[in-house]
Amino acid sequence: MSGQILADFLRLIWVLADKQLRSYYESMGKEDKIGNEAFRWSRAKVFNYNKTSVGRAIAFGCATRCHLSMHSLAMPRSGPDEASHGGGGGGGVGGGGG
Repeated sequence: MSGQILADFLRLIWVLADKQLRSYYESMGKEDKIGNEAFRWSRAKVFNYNKTSVGRAIAFGCATRCHLSMHSLAMPRSGPDEASHGGGGGGGVGGGGG
């Protein structure tokens, strides 16, 4: 997974932004203003918002996948590693004396 948004998917996000903004303008009764410069700037703003939301979701998914991969590859703790964390100077199971 590369974490990039494909061009075809960006086109779909653009179509979604256009549809969302046309619906908004129609609900506000501003059908005659669809296509003017303010509409185009608003559509670009909505497109960037949608693209950023998708980008954040992709980044979160990649980070989660990497985090899970690192934990699944971690070596299980074995006996010698646990003995070194036991503290004290006697070393190992038998204690320390002769």
